[in-house]
Amino acid sequence: MPYKVLICDFDGTLADTRTSVAICVRRTLQELCGASASLCDGEIEAVLARGATLGATFEQFIGQLSGQFITVDACVARYRHHYAAEGLRWTTLFPGVRACLAQARTAGVRLAVVSNKGEAALHAALKHFDLSEYFELVLGEQPDLPPKPEPDLFEQRILPFFAPANRAEMLFVGDTSADLLFALNCGMEACWVTYGHGKPDACRALKPRYEIQNFQALEACFPVLSQRNTSPPSIITD
Repeated sequence: MPYKVLICDFDGTLADTRTSVAICVRRTLQELCGASASLCDGEIEAVLARGATLGATFEQFIGQLSGQFITVDACVARYRHHYAAEGLRWTTLFPGVRACLAQARTAGVRLAVVSNKGEAALHAALKHFDLSEYFELVLGEQPDLPPKPEPDLFEQRILPFFAPANRAEMLFVGDTSADLLFALNCGMEACWVTYGHGKPDACRALKPRYEIQNFQALEACFPVLSQRNTSPPSIITD
């Protein structure tokens, strides 16, 4: 069945936020815990690969800093201060994102971006990159609903919004195991982007329908978008 709705994650899928997140995390921990609280790139990346909310992410960071007594709320507030001030300075769109989204809208595909990122930061990033116009629905972290990979957000916000399209007509594209498990929990097919934060073994274990090495390859999942001979994306099988 042709897909009518494309739902995208943001960090690691549409935009490369590795540097911005790492810088803001380090500044936050160093300000609240002192200079000795610095984490290496590998430690930060391992936590980000899980695709958790900001609060859950800082819970993990604090757990790695023995002897530190700071609250998650304090970390989240300080991080958001830094990210709002400078985070977009080190953020870039991945190649092909803008062109593919524009093609999708022109072809009548309905678009959403769904992220565990704070909603204010998500809207600011989309506005910064002139992407807001492409998305009918933008959902960041919701105070009244559990985050991805729980399906509540899909059942209560996404599915009603895109009715009468059903879950079989929707494709979720993301980079982490949390994204792929979200799609699985919601009964949607998933496309894993290999260039993001996700760990290959964990992501492939969830058996996404597609695997792509660049965002533009998503065209092949939507034949209506392809105006040229586009190589089909890899299909993950048992």
